[in-house]
Amino acid sequence: GTFSTGLFFAYRFFSGRDWPLFKFVRRSFNEATVLSGFLVFSLFLRGQGYLNFWNGIILTAIFVLAISLEFSLKFPVFNNDRERI
Repeated sequence: GTFSTGLFFAYRFFSGRDWPLFKFVRRSFNEATVLSGFLVFSLFLRGQGYLNFWNGIILTAIFVLAISLEFSLKFPVFNNDRERI
């Protein structure tokens, strides 16, 4: 909830787009879910003793790729006068 609220306010006030609020809420909720899943999984690995420096780098790279994929699917370059979120 904290991540979702923080991302919502960041997107709402810094985006410069005049979208309805539900689009900002949906986007922030989706990204906060991925972020919290990443943190829970990394804490689980740390608790089991499996998270070391190299595994952390690989896990962070997978997280960055997942967020990049989400951004690329949400904002297509050619959108035919339609804005998807």
